[in-house]
Amino acid sequence: MEIEKAPKGVEVLKRDIIEYIIFSLLLVLLILSESYNFLLFHTLAEIFSIIIAGGVFLIGWNSRKYMKNSFFLIVGISFLFVAIIDLFHTLAYTGLPIFVGYTSNLPTQLWIAARYIQASSILIAVLFLKKKVPSRLLIGVYSTMTFFLIFLIFQGFFPDCYVEGVGLTPFKIISEYVIILLLIISLIGLYEHRKEFNPRVLTLINLFIGAMIISEFSFTLYISTYGFANFVGHVFKIIAFFFVYKAIIEISLQEPYNLLFRKLKSSQEKAEEAYAETEQIFNASLPLRILNLACDIIKVNDTFCELFNVERSDILGKKCYNVMRHSHCDTDLCALNQITGGKNKAIYETNFDLDQNGQKEITVIINAVPYKSSEGELLGIIQNFIDITKRKKAEERLEQFISTASHELRTPITVLVHSMELLEKYKNEMTQEQIEEMLNRLPRNVSLLSELVEDLLLISRLN
Repeated sequence: MEIEKAPKGVEVLKRDIIEYIIFSLLLVLLILSESYNFLLFHTLAEIFSIIIAGGVFLIGWNSRKYMKNSFFLIVGISFLFVAIIDLFHTLAYTGLPIFVGYTSNLPTQLWIAARYIQASSILIAVLFLKKKVPSRLLIGVYSTMTFFLIFLIFQGFFPDCYVEGVGLTPFKIISEYVIILLLIISLIGLYEHRKEFNPRVLTLINLFIGAMIISEFSFTLYISTYGFANFVGHVFKIIAFFFVYKAIIEISLQEPYNLLFRKLKSSQEKAEEAYAETEQIFNASLPLRILNLACDIIKVNDTFCELFNVERSDILGKKCYNVMRHSHCDTDLCALNQITGGKNKAIYETNFDLDQNGQKEITVIINAVPYKSSEGELLGIIQNFIDITKRKKAEERLEQFISTASHELRTPITVLVHSMELLEKYKNEMTQEQIEEMLNRLPRNVSLLSELVEDLLLISRLN
Protein backbone atom coordinates (compact mmCIF):
# COMPACT_ATOMS: atom_id res chain seq x y z
CA MET A 1 0.00 0.00 0.00
CA GLU A 2 1.34 3.42 -0.98
CA ILE A 3 2.01 5.74 1.96
CA GLU A 4 0.72 9.26 1.43
CA LYS A 5 3.49 11.83 1.59
CA ALA A 6 3.19 14.41 4.36
CA PRO A 7 2.69 18.03 3.32
CA LYS A 8 5.84 20.10 2.96
CA GLY A 9 4.95 22.36 5.91
CA VAL A 10 4.62 19.32 8.20
CA GLU A 11 7.97 17.96 7.01
CA VAL A 12 9.66 21.31 7.69
CA LEU A 13 8.10 21.47 11.16
CA LYS A 14 9.26 17.94 12.03
CA ARG A 15 12.76 18.73 10.75
CA ASP A 16 12.88 21.96 12.75
CA ILE A 17 11.76 20.19 15.94
CA ILE A 18 14.47 17.56 15.54
CA GLU A 19 17.12 20.19 14.85
CA TYR A 20 16.08 22.35 17.79
CA ILE A 21 16.20 19.29 20.08
CA ILE A 22 19.68 18.36 18.83
CA PHE A 23 20.88 21.96 19.15
CA SER A 24 19.44 22.20 22.68
CA LEU A 25 21.29 19.06 23.71
CA LEU A 26 24.56 20.38 22.25
CA LEU A 27 23.99 23.73 23.95
CA VAL A 28 23.47 21.96 27.28
CA LEU A 29 26.73 20.07 26.76
CA LEU A 30 28.52 23.33 25.99
CA ILE A 31 27.06 24.93 29.10
CA LEU A 32 28.16 21.94 31.18
CA SER A 33 31.66 22.22 29.72
CA GLU A 34 31.89 25.67 31.32
CA SER A 35 31.60 24.10 34.76
CA TYR A 36 34.57 21.95 33.89
CA ASN A 37 36.70 24.57 32.15
CA PHE A 38 35.58 28.04 31.04
CA LEU A 39 38.39 28.25 28.50
CA LEU A 40 37.15 25.02 26.87
CA PHE A 41 33.61 26.40 26.71
CA HIS A 42 34.81 29.70 25.26
CA THR A 43 36.95 28.01 22.61
CA LEU A 44 34.14 25.68 21.51
CA ALA A 45 31.62 28.56 21.43
CA GLU A 46 33.89 30.71 19.26
CA ILE A 47 34.81 27.85 16.92
CA PHE A 48 31.09 27.15 16.44
CA SER A 49 30.43 30.77 15.40
CA ILE A 50 33.59 30.93 13.25
CA ILE A 51 32.59 27.83 11.26
CA ILE A 52 29.08 29.17 10.67
CA ALA A 53 30.44 32.60 9.68
CA GLY A 54 32.70 30.90 7.15
CA GLY A 55 29.72 29.01 5.75
CA VAL A 56 27.74 32.23 5.43
CA PHE A 57 30.62 33.74 3.45
CA LEU A 58 30.80 30.75 1.08
CA ILE A 59 27.07 30.88 0.41
CA GLY A 60 27.10 34.66 -0.12
CA TRP A 61 30.16 34.61 -2.34
CA ASN A 62 29.02 31.78 -4.59
CA SER A 63 25.50 33.15 -5.00
CA ARG A 64 26.58 36.71 -5.83
CA LYS A 65 26.00 36.25 -9.58
CA TYR A 66 22.38 35.33 -9.02
CA MET A 67 21.46 38.12 -6.60
CA LYS A 68 20.03 41.40 -7.89
CA ASN A 69 21.11 43.30 -4.75
CA SER A 70 24.01 43.28 -2.34
CA PHE A 71 22.41 42.38 1.00
CA PHE A 72 23.52 38.79 1.14
CA LEU A 73 26.89 39.55 -0.45
CA ILE A 74 27.70 42.26 2.13
CA VAL A 75 26.61 40.01 5.01
CA GLY A 76 28.59 37.07 3.61
CA ILE A 77 31.84 38.97 3.06
CA SER A 78 31.58 40.77 6.40
CA PHE A 79 31.13 37.44 8.20
CA LEU A 80 34.40 36.18 6.70
CA PHE A 81 36.33 39.05 8.25
CA VAL A 82 34.32 38.84 11.47
CA ALA A 83 35.39 35.19 11.62
CA ILE A 84 39.04 36.18 11.12
CA ILE A 85 38.96 38.67 14.00
CA ASP A 86 36.98 36.19 16.15
CA LEU A 87 39.72 33.63 15.49
CA PHE A 88 42.31 36.11 16.79
CA HIS A 89 39.99 36.78 19.74
CA THR A 90 39.79 33.04 20.49
CA LEU A 91 43.55 32.52 20.27
CA ALA A 92 44.23 35.63 22.37
CA TYR A 93 41.82 34.75 25.15
CA THR A 94 43.11 34.83 28.66
CA GLY A 95 44.59 31.47 29.57
CA LEU A 96 45.84 30.42 26.13
CA PRO A 97 49.64 30.72 25.88
CA ILE A 98 49.69 32.02 22.30
CA PHE A 99 49.96 35.81 22.45
CA VAL A 100 52.35 36.05 25.35
CA GLY A 101 52.73 39.38 27.12
CA TYR A 102 49.20 40.60 26.49
CA THR A 103 46.48 41.08 29.08
CA SER A 104 42.72 40.39 28.88
CA ASN A 105 42.44 43.74 27.15
CA LEU A 106 43.61 42.16 23.86
CA PRO A 107 40.76 39.63 23.36
CA THR A 108 38.26 42.24 24.55
CA GLN A 109 39.51 44.76 21.98
CA LEU A 110 39.34 42.10 19.25
CA TRP A 111 35.82 41.22 20.35
CA ILE A 112 34.56 44.78 20.16
CA ALA A 113 36.23 45.29 16.76
CA ALA A 114 34.52 42.18 15.36
CA ARG A 115 31.14 43.22 16.72
CA TYR A 116 31.46 46.72 15.24
CA ILE A 117 32.13 45.20 11.83
CA GLN A 118 29.27 42.72 12.21
CA ALA A 119 26.62 45.20 13.38
CA SER A 120 27.57 47.97 10.94
CA SER A 121 27.71 45.49 8.04
CA ILE A 122 24.18 44.26 8.72
CA LEU A 123 22.95 47.85 8.73
CA ILE A 124 24.89 48.67 5.55
CA ALA A 125 23.45 45.53 3.91
CA VAL A 126 19.94 46.76 4.73
CA LEU A 127 20.70 50.24 3.37
CA PHE A 128 22.10 48.76 0.14
CA LEU A 129 19.31 46.20 -0.13
CA LYS A 130 18.21 47.39 -3.58
CA LYS A 131 21.64 48.40 -4.85
CA LYS A 132 24.44 46.45 -6.45
CA VAL A 133 27.91 46.76 -4.88
CA PRO A 134 30.96 45.24 -6.65
CA SER A 135 32.27 42.20 -4.77
CA ARG A 136 35.90 43.16 -5.36
CA LEU A 137 35.28 46.56 -3.80
CA LEU A 138 33.78 44.91 -0.72
CA ILE A 139 36.70 42.50 -0.40
CA GLY A 140 39.13 45.39 -0.68
CA VAL A 141 37.33 47.56 1.86
CA TYR A 142 36.89 44.77 4.42
CA SER A 143 40.46 43.52 3.98
CA THR A 144 41.85 47.00 4.54
CA MET A 145 39.58 47.69 7.51
CA THR A 146 40.33 44.34 9.18
CA PHE A 147 44.06 44.65 8.71
CA PHE A 148 43.94 48.23 9.99
CA LEU A 149 41.95 47.30 13.13
CA ILE A 150 44.21 44.34 13.95
CA PHE A 151 47.24 46.58 13.42
CA LEU A 152 45.83 49.25 15.77
CA ILE A 153 44.99 46.67 18.43
CA PHE A 154 48.33 44.87 18.44
CA GLN A 155 50.28 48.12 18.25
CA GLY A 156 48.43 49.60 21.22
CA PHE A 157 46.63 52.38 19.35
CA PHE A 158 43.14 50.99 19.84
CA PRO A 159 41.24 52.29 22.90
CA ASP A 160 41.46 50.07 25.97
CA CYS A 161 38.40 47.92 26.60
CA TYR A 162 39.37 46.04 29.75
CA VAL A 163 41.58 46.87 32.73
CA GLU A 164 42.77 44.06 34.97
CA GLY A 165 41.26 44.31 38.46
CA VAL A 166 38.87 47.06 37.36
CA GLY A 167 36.83 45.56 34.56
CA LEU A 168 35.33 47.10 31.46
CA THR A 169 36.28 50.59 30.36
CA PRO A 170 33.69 53.24 29.50
CA PHE A 171 34.72 52.90 25.84
CA LYS A 172 33.85 49.19 25.87
CA ILE A 173 30.48 49.69 27.55
CA ILE A 174 29.50 52.62 25.31
CA SER A 175 30.61 50.64 22.26
CA GLU A 176 28.36 47.74 23.24
CA TYR A 177 25.37 50.10 23.43
CA VAL A 178 26.31 51.65 20.08
CA ILE A 179 26.42 48.13 18.60
CA ILE A 180 23.01 47.36 20.13
CA LEU A 181 21.64 50.57 18.59
CA LEU A 182 23.00 49.59 15.16
CA LEU A 183 21.34 46.20 15.48
CA ILE A 184 18.00 47.75 16.48
CA ILE A 185 18.13 50.10 13.49
CA SER A 186 18.86 47.08 11.31
CA LEU A 187 15.76 45.36 12.69
CA ILE A 188 13.67 48.39 11.78
CA GLY A 189 15.18 48.46 8.29
CA LEU A 190 14.48 44.77 7.78
CA TYR A 191 10.87 45.32 8.81
CA GLU A 192 10.56 48.15 6.29
CA HIS A 193 11.88 45.85 3.55
CA ARG A 194 10.17 42.67 4.77
CA LYS A 195 8.52 42.07 1.38
CA GLU A 196 11.97 41.53 -0.11
CA PHE A 197 12.59 38.45 2.06
CA ASN A 198 11.26 34.97 2.38
CA PRO A 199 9.15 35.21 5.60
CA ARG A 200 10.87 32.19 7.18
CA VAL A 201 14.34 33.56 6.45
CA LEU A 202 13.38 37.03 7.71
CA THR A 203 12.11 35.57 10.99
CA LEU A 204 15.36 33.67 11.54
CA ILE A 205 17.48 36.73 10.75
CA ASN A 206 15.43 38.78 13.20
CA LEU A 207 15.98 36.08 15.84
CA PHE A 208 19.71 36.19 15.10
CA ILE A 209 19.81 39.96 15.63
CA GLY A 210 17.65 39.69 18.75
CA ALA A 211 19.96 37.08 20.29
CA MET A 212 22.98 39.24 19.43
CA ILE A 213 21.38 42.23 21.17
CA ILE A 214 20.96 40.17 24.36
CA SER A 215 24.52 38.91 23.97
CA GLU A 216 25.92 42.44 23.59
CA PHE A 217 23.97 43.65 26.60
CA SER A 218 25.43 40.82 28.70
CA PHE A 219 28.91 41.94 27.67
CA THR A 220 28.31 45.33 29.31
CA LEU A 221 27.93 43.70 32.75
CA TYR A 222 30.92 41.45 33.42
CA ILE A 223 33.96 42.34 35.47
CA SER A 224 35.99 39.17 35.00
CA THR A 225 36.60 37.66 31.53
CA TYR A 226 35.58 34.36 33.17
CA GLY A 227 32.50 35.87 34.83
CA PHE A 228 28.85 34.81 34.58
CA ALA A 229 27.75 37.74 32.38
CA ASN A 230 30.56 36.86 29.96
CA PHE A 231 29.34 33.26 29.96
CA VAL A 232 25.72 34.33 29.25
CA GLY A 233 26.89 36.60 26.43
CA HIS A 234 28.65 33.67 24.71
CA VAL A 235 25.62 31.41 25.18
CA PHE A 236 23.43 33.91 23.33
CA LYS A 237 26.08 34.31 20.67
CA ILE A 238 25.89 30.54 20.08
CA ILE A 239 22.10 30.80 19.85
CA ALA A 240 22.36 33.76 17.45
CA PHE A 241 24.70 31.94 15.09
CA PHE A 242 22.45 28.88 15.17
CA PHE A 243 19.68 31.08 13.76
CA VAL A 244 22.07 32.31 11.08
CA TYR A 245 22.83 28.68 10.25
CA LYS A 246 19.08 27.99 9.98
CA ALA A 247 18.39 31.12 7.94
CA ILE A 248 21.18 30.97 5.42
CA ILE A 249 23.29 27.82 5.34
CA GLU A 250 20.63 25.18 5.94
CA ILE A 251 17.99 26.80 3.74
CA SER A 252 20.51 27.40 0.94
CA LEU A 253 21.49 23.72 0.99
CA GLN A 254 18.02 22.23 1.34
CA GLU A 255 16.03 24.82 -0.62
CA PRO A 256 18.50 26.30 -3.13
CA TYR A 257 15.74 27.83 -5.27
CA ASN A 258 14.35 29.81 -2.34
CA LEU A 259 17.64 31.15 -0.99
CA LEU A 260 17.10 34.10 1.36
CA PHE A 261 15.17 36.29 -1.06
CA ARG A 262 12.07 35.71 -3.03
CA LYS A 263 13.63 37.72 -5.83
CA LEU A 264 14.14 34.84 -8.22
CA LYS A 265 10.64 33.54 -7.59
CA SER A 266 9.27 37.05 -7.81
CA SER A 267 11.13 37.59 -11.09
CA GLN A 268 9.66 34.38 -12.45
CA GLU A 269 6.17 35.44 -11.40
CA LYS A 270 6.67 38.83 -13.03
CA ALA A 271 7.95 37.15 -16.18
CA GLU A 272 4.89 34.91 -16.22
CA GLU A 273 2.62 37.90 -15.71
CA ALA A 274 4.40 39.78 -18.50
CA TYR A 275 4.11 36.74 -20.77
CA ALA A 276 0.39 36.39 -19.97
CA GLU A 277 -0.15 40.09 -20.63
CA THR A 278 1.80 39.87 -23.90
CA GLU A 279 -0.27 36.86 -24.93
CA GLN A 280 -3.48 38.78 -24.23
CA ILE A 281 -2.27 41.70 -26.33
CA PHE A 282 -1.07 39.30 -29.03
CA ASN A 283 -4.42 37.52 -29.18
CA ALA A 284 -6.44 40.74 -29.10
CA SER A 285 -4.49 42.45 -31.88
CA LEU A 286 -4.88 42.18 -35.66
CA PRO A 287 -4.72 38.64 -37.06
CA LEU A 288 -1.03 37.66 -36.76
CA ARG A 289 1.04 34.81 -38.15
CA ILE A 290 4.73 34.08 -37.57
CA LEU A 291 6.71 32.03 -40.11
CA ASN A 292 10.24 30.71 -39.81
CA LEU A 293 12.71 30.79 -42.69
CA ALA A 294 11.51 27.37 -43.85
CA CYS A 295 7.94 28.71 -44.34
CA ASP A 296 6.70 26.76 -41.30
CA ILE A 297 3.86 28.39 -39.37
CA ILE A 298 5.20 28.64 -35.80
CA LYS A 299 2.63 30.89 -34.15
CA VAL A 300 -0.78 32.43 -34.81
CA ASN A 301 -3.13 34.41 -32.59
CA ASP A 302 -6.80 34.00 -31.80
CA THR A 303 -8.01 36.65 -34.23
CA PHE A 304 -6.09 34.92 -37.04
CA CYS A 305 -7.86 31.64 -36.29
CA GLU A 306 -11.22 33.43 -36.23
CA LEU A 307 -10.57 35.22 -39.53
CA PHE A 308 -9.53 32.10 -41.43
CA ASN A 309 -11.80 29.72 -39.46
CA VAL A 310 -8.93 27.36 -38.57
CA GLU A 311 -7.66 25.56 -35.48
CA ARG A 312 -4.10 26.14 -34.32
CA SER A 313 -3.42 22.42 -34.21
CA ASP A 314 -4.36 22.13 -37.90
CA ILE A 315 -1.80 24.63 -39.15
CA LEU A 316 1.06 25.00 -36.64
CA GLY A 317 4.25 23.37 -37.89
CA LYS A 318 2.95 23.13 -41.47
CA LYS A 319 4.12 24.97 -44.57
CA CYS A 320 2.16 28.15 -45.18
CA TYR A 321 1.90 27.47 -48.93
CA ASN A 322 0.34 24.06 -48.29
CA VAL A 323 -2.43 25.09 -45.92
CA MET A 324 -3.03 28.73 -46.94
CA ARG A 325 -1.94 29.10 -50.52
CA HIS A 326 -2.52 32.32 -52.48
CA SER A 327 -1.42 33.98 -55.70
CA HIS A 328 1.91 35.28 -54.31
CA CYS A 329 3.20 31.87 -53.18
CA ASP A 330 6.34 30.62 -54.97
CA THR A 331 6.93 34.04 -56.55
CA ASP A 332 9.22 36.96 -55.89
CA LEU A 333 6.22 38.77 -54.39
CA CYS A 334 6.10 36.26 -51.50
CA ALA A 335 6.58 38.21 -48.24
CA LEU A 336 9.31 35.86 -47.00
CA ASN A 337 11.21 36.17 -50.27
CA GLN A 338 10.97 39.96 -50.08
CA ILE A 339 12.20 40.11 -46.46
CA THR A 340 15.05 37.63 -46.99
CA GLY A 341 15.90 39.64 -50.09
CA GLY A 342 16.69 42.66 -47.94
CA LYS A 343 13.42 44.53 -47.60
CA ASN A 344 12.32 45.77 -44.18
CA LYS A 345 8.63 45.52 -45.00
CA ALA A 346 6.39 43.81 -47.52
CA ILE A 347 2.78 44.93 -48.13
CA TYR A 348 0.38 43.47 -50.66
CA GLU A 349 -3.24 42.56 -51.27
CA THR A 350 -4.37 39.03 -52.03
CA ASN A 351 -7.31 36.64 -51.84
CA PHE A 352 -7.75 33.45 -49.80
CA ASP A 353 -10.22 30.70 -50.71
CA LEU A 354 -11.40 29.48 -47.30
CA ASP A 355 -13.42 26.47 -48.47
CA GLN A 356 -11.21 25.53 -51.46
CA ASN A 357 -14.13 25.81 -53.93
CA GLY A 358 -14.43 29.55 -54.36
CA GLN A 359 -17.68 29.82 -52.42
CA LYS A 360 -16.12 31.60 -49.45
CA GLU A 361 -13.32 33.93 -50.47
CA ILE A 362 -11.84 36.78 -48.46
CA THR A 363 -9.58 39.64 -49.51
CA VAL A 364 -6.82 40.76 -47.14
CA ILE A 365 -3.95 43.20 -47.00
CA ILE A 366 -0.82 41.47 -45.66
CA ASN A 367 1.84 43.51 -43.89
CA ALA A 368 5.04 41.56 -43.22
CA VAL A 369 8.11 42.59 -41.16
CA PRO A 370 11.29 40.71 -40.12
CA TYR A 371 11.14 38.38 -37.11
CA LYS A 372 14.52 38.57 -35.38
CA SER A 373 16.25 37.15 -32.30
CA SER A 374 17.56 39.37 -29.48
CA GLU A 375 20.95 39.25 -31.22
CA GLY A 376 19.46 40.55 -34.47
CA GLU A 377 19.52 37.24 -36.34
CA LEU A 378 16.70 36.87 -38.89
CA LEU A 379 14.44 34.01 -37.80
CA GLY A 380 11.50 34.53 -40.16
CA ILE A 381 8.68 37.01 -40.64
CA ILE A 382 5.73 38.38 -38.70
CA GLN A 383 2.60 39.02 -40.76
CA ASN A 384 -0.57 40.86 -39.89
CA PHE A 385 -3.73 40.51 -41.92
CA ILE A 386 -6.36 43.19 -42.51
CA ASP A 387 -9.64 41.82 -43.79
CA ILE A 388 -10.88 44.17 -46.55
CA THR A 389 -13.48 41.78 -47.96
CA LYS A 390 -16.41 43.99 -46.93
CA ARG A 391 -14.61 47.07 -48.16
CA LYS A 392 -13.93 45.48 -51.53
CA LYS A 393 -17.57 44.45 -51.87
CA ALA A 394 -18.63 47.94 -50.88
CA GLU A 395 -16.28 49.39 -53.49
CA GLU A 396 -17.79 47.09 -56.10
CA ARG A 397 -21.30 48.14 -55.15
CA LEU A 398 -20.21 51.76 -55.25
CA GLU A 399 -18.76 51.35 -58.72
CA GLN A 400 -21.95 49.65 -59.84
CA PHE A 401 -24.02 52.46 -58.35
CA ILE A 402 -21.89 55.12 -59.99
CA SER A 403 -22.24 53.34 -63.30
CA THR A 404 -26.01 53.12 -62.89
CA ALA A 405 -26.22 56.70 -61.64
CA SER A 406 -24.18 57.91 -64.58
CA HIS A 407 -26.62 56.20 -66.91
CA GLU A 408 -29.59 57.60 -65.00
CA LEU A 409 -28.11 61.09 -65.15
CA ARG A 410 -27.93 60.97 -68.92
CA THR A 411 -31.71 60.57 -69.25
CA PRO A 412 -32.85 63.84 -67.60
CA ILE A 413 -29.88 65.70 -69.02
CA THR A 414 -30.67 64.42 -72.51
CA VAL A 415 -34.31 65.42 -72.11
CA LEU A 416 -33.34 68.89 -70.88
CA VAL A 417 -30.80 69.47 -73.62
CA HIS A 418 -33.13 68.13 -76.32
CA SER A 419 -36.04 70.23 -75.06
CA MET A 420 -33.91 73.36 -74.95
CA GLU A 421 -32.70 72.73 -78.51
CA LEU A 422 -36.24 72.18 -79.83
CA LEU A 423 -37.52 75.31 -78.16
CA GLU A 424 -34.65 77.37 -79.49
CA LYS A 425 -34.94 75.97 -83.02
CA TYR A 426 -38.70 75.54 -83.55
CA LYS A 427 -40.22 78.02 -81.11
CA ASN A 428 -41.84 80.11 -83.84
CA GLU A 429 -43.31 77.10 -85.59
CA MET A 430 -44.73 75.46 -82.43
CA THR A 431 -48.19 76.09 -81.03
CA GLN A 432 -48.64 77.52 -77.58
CA GLU A 433 -49.94 74.18 -76.39
CA GLN A 434 -46.81 72.35 -77.61
CA ILE A 435 -44.54 74.91 -75.97
CA GLU A 436 -46.31 74.58 -72.62
CA GLU A 437 -46.18 70.78 -72.77
CA MET A 438 -42.43 70.89 -73.39
CA LEU A 439 -41.87 73.42 -70.63
CA ASN A 440 -43.81 71.20 -68.22
CA ARG A 441 -41.33 68.37 -68.83
CA LEU A 442 -38.38 70.50 -67.70
CA PRO A 443 -39.21 70.71 -63.94
CA ARG A 444 -39.78 66.96 -63.72
CA ASN A 445 -36.37 66.22 -65.24
CA VAL A 446 -34.66 68.94 -63.19
CA SER A 447 -36.17 67.38 -60.04
CA LEU A 448 -34.99 63.92 -61.07
CA LEU A 449 -31.56 65.30 -61.80
CA SER A 450 -31.47 67.02 -58.41
CA GLU A 451 -32.39 63.78 -56.61
CA LEU A 452 -29.61 61.88 -58.40
CA VAL A 453 -27.07 64.57 -57.49
CA GLU A 454 -28.17 64.45 -53.83
CA ASP A 455 -27.74 60.67 -53.82
CA LEU A 456 -24.25 61.00 -55.26
CA LEU A 457 -23.30 63.60 -52.66
CA LEU A 458 -24.61 61.34 -49.88
CA ILE A 459 -22.61 58.38 -51.20
CA SER A 460 -19.55 60.62 -51.40
CA ARG A 461 -19.92 61.64 -47.74
CA LEU A 462 -20.46 58.05 -46.61
CA ASN A 463 -17.39 56.91 -48.53
